[in-house]
This record gives sequence, C-alpha cells and structure tokens, in this order.
Amino acid sequence: MKKKKSDTPSITFIEKEKVKSVRKKMKSERFFHYLAETFRAMSDPTRTKIIYALSQEKELCVHDMAA
Repeated sequence: MKKKKSDTPSITFIEKEKVKSVRKKMKSERFFHYLAETFRAMSDPTRTKIIYALSQEKELCVHDMAA
C-alpha cells in the first residue's frame, strides 16, 4: 500500500514565543469582522476615488467631489 503524499508540508519548528506574542496582541473576532466590512466597502472603485480625493484635500464639499 502506497503512502498518500500530503498537500501541506509538515511543520518541524514553531517559534513559540512569536506565536504567543501574536496571540496575545490578536484583536477580537468582531474587530476583524468590521475590518473586513471596511475593506469590502473600499473595494468599490468610486468609493476608493472618494477616499483618495479626501486624502488630497483637507475639505471637499459634495459639489467639488462630484466635479
């Protein structure tokens, strides 16, 4: 019987302190849900242009943005 080759490599070394540090700093599931929603909203090209325009000028009224 042949051994089935695994698609994922086996992990031979884990930097436990780094993993522990990251886990300690990890945000809540809710935080990542909101972050994903933000990125989803920004994925629209028109919204991205609005964000870019606002980053270039301190204030822009709606009429300026429409232009």
